[in-house]
Amino acid sequence: MSLASKKGRLANTWNQTILDGGFAPPANITITLTLDKDGTGKRVVATKLQTGSISELTQDVKWKWGSSKEEIIMERIWTGISEGEKKYRIVRLASDEMKLENEGKIIETFVTKE
Repeated sequence: MSLASKKGRLANTWNQTILDGGFAPPANITITLTLDKDGTGKRVVATKLQTGSISELTQDVKWKWGSSKEEIIMERIWTGISEGEKKYRIVRLASDEMKLENEGKIIETFVTKE
């Protein structure tokens, strides 16, 4: 059991290992989600191209607690345009792993970035 608060465990840099849909990202793509204690963050999708270079898409993230600390609501913003808010139920939140279930009952899994 962790002694850190939920906000303290949530605020971290996470690698997404299972996507919405239940699949792992392709081998040439890494998805990193950084959540800060102040309710902001970044989501970076990095794609390794055939040339060996890396192409990155960065989205701003806003997050807040839902009706309880068992839920979080995230909003991803790209070039000033919101993708809308998405509510997640926290299935597991440890210092090294986070599992979120969205309204479609799909679990997304994240592990801490090494």
